[in-house]
Amino acid sequence: MNIPQASADRFCGMLEILRWVLVGAGIWLGYASMSEASSASAAQAGLHRMVPLVVGGICGLTALEGLFLGAAAARRTGYVRSEYQVQSAMNNLALAGVALAAFFADWGPGADVALMSVALAFLILSSLNHFRGWLGSNRSLRGLTRPALTCLLVIAVLPVLLKAFP
Repeated sequence: MNIPQASADRFCGMLEILRWVLVGAGIWLGYASMSEASSASAAQAGLHRMVPLVVGGICGLTALEGLFLGAAAARRTGYVRSEYQVQSAMNNLALAGVALAAFFADWGPGADVALMSVALAFLILSSLNHFRGWLGSNRSLRGLTRPALTCLLVIAVLPVLLKAFP
């Protein structure tokens, strides 16, 4: 896709904002579902509402960014565009697609727990990679913000995730 650099950079910025809006909405919906009861079934219902917005929002939008705005995304992170970026985008797309399928087909709490766990594990490892890069030669701001935001995400999601285990 041949998008002018300034437009691609703006699109990446908008996707970043949209990612966190979707995550915030997912966390809010998840906790709102649990406000009436603190049972495991309430947590499972909350997690079920979180998964498409959190996993779909982060992984799905990151996939689209990597596939269609890869050069701009690489610039924003201080990395170089590569085939590994495309491969990572496809992995994110697969995770987001399966998360949406699990939501709409109502595969159950086990699927929701597994999908959220995989997404969080990937985000933690990705954050460590960003931080490692920041410690080296890539002093991109994302090297610090990505781990901090991932920690906040884990802190927000973990209570629901742990309570939702089937």
